[in-house]
Amino acid sequence: MGSLLCEHCLAACCRYIALPLDKPTTVRDFDDIRWYLMHQGISVFVEEGDWYVQFQTRCKNLGMDNRCEIYDSRPQICRTYEPGECDYAGGTYGYDNLFVCDASVFPTTIRINPHLTIIGRRTQVDICSGTIVAAPSRA
Repeated sequence: MGSLLCEHCLAACCRYIALPLDKPTTVRDFDDIRWYLMHQGISVFVEEGDWYVQFQTRCKNLGMDNRCEIYDSRPQICRTYEPGECDYAGGTYGYDNLFVCDASVFPTTIRINPHLTIIGRRTQVDICSGTIVAAPSRA
C-alpha cells in the first residue's frame, strides 16, 4: 500500500515542520501565539493536548516529481515515517484545535478548499482578531 500512495503523493509531509510549544496559560502566551499567526505560512494546532507551531516550508530536497532527491541519505526523521502515518489525505487531521490566519498553511489540492476549511474553523477560534472563542458544541 505504501508504494501505491507514493506514486500519487503530493509530498504533504515534506512541506511543513511542526515543533512543540509550551501550553499557553497567560494572556501574554496567547498574544505570542497571535503574533506567530500574523506571519504567512504559520499555524498553531493542539493534538492530544499538546501544542505545536507549524511552519509551511518546502524541503529543499523535494524534487519536482514530489520524490526525495536524497532518499538514500535522508534524515532519520524521514526514515522513521511510516506509510500508515502518511499525510496523503490532507485536511485538518482531527486536531483538538487549529489556529490559522490565512490560507497559506493549507496545501493546494483538488481534494481540499482552503477557504471553506478556514470558514469552518473560524467558528471555533478567532485568535487573529485577538479574541479566543470556545469551540461550538457538537450536540
